[in-house]
Amino acid sequence: MNFEMLTSLFGGAGLLLFGLRTISDSLDNLAGARFRSYLAWVSQNRLFGLGTGALISSLLQSSSAATLLLIGLARAGIVTLNQSIYIILGSDVGTTLTVQLIAFRIFDYALLFVGIGFFIYFLSQKDKIKFFGLSILGLGLIFLGIKVMIIGMGTLNEQIWVRQMLVLVNHYPLLGIVLGALFSSLLNSSTAAIGIFLAAATQNMLDINSAIPLILGANIGTCSTVLISSIGSSVEGRRIAMSHFLIKLIGVVLFLPFLYPFESLMILSSPYTGRRIANAHTFFNVAVAI
Repeated sequence: MNFEMLTSLFGGAGLLLFGLRTISDSLDNLAGARFRSYLAWVSQNRLFGLGTGALISSLLQSSSAATLLLIGLARAGIVTLNQSIYIILGSDVGTTLTVQLIAFRIFDYALLFVGIGFFIYFLSQKDKIKFFGLSILGLGLIFLGIKVMIIGMGTLNEQIWVRQMLVLVNHYPLLGIVLGALFSSLLNSSTAAIGIFLAAATQNMLDINSAIPLILGANIGTCSTVLISSIGSSVEGRRIAMSHFLIKLIGVVLFLPFLYPFESLMILSSPYTGRRIANAHTFFNVAVAI
């Protein structure tokens, strides 16, 4: 690995993670107490809770952030475990939106998002509009991070150890699941992890057969932050964190016997590997929610 490639990978990952954090923090400030009250009310209905969870997560770009919000509401006695599960299922579906956008190569317009977001933030006098501008800026940083990493991965495919690892993942799906979970835990985001998988696919480093176990693992690994954050929370808060983890884990276990038919279905869904990876991520979370 040369220095330029390493800086592209680390710098791109930094932009991606900072963009995710910027969106999450901005929308949390934008929401306020009224939104939390609405969340407690809407979660009493199963379908409304599912739809609201999808909306929250698509805005925050993190199912973990949505679950942490629920833990806070549970600590305050506003929502119960039963109400929270609907929102968690919806948030897992909503978090796939950014991955779908990346698969459409919207990262080619990353600098446009950064510019629009910055000028909205810079020129506005109202806090709510400023936070909205920061959200757009954060989205642009996510796309810019992916674009930088794609450039950095241009020569990574030539590394023998990378090829050997991907062959092992292809032959041993459980290894891929473990690696995907570790990777997502380290990045603290399944969106970030799968975004990097998409970047690898763009450089023909990753095919759908190797990607699916990594995707399944990434969905489990994203729960680690929530589990750690729930320590010291109320009993209901710890139950919500554990339910998020169990939903993902049971979903992966149920998918394992159908791994190869699932791969065939994703191959039929698109001729492009990046699109197949995004579809696999979405299909898994929608199927689990159903």
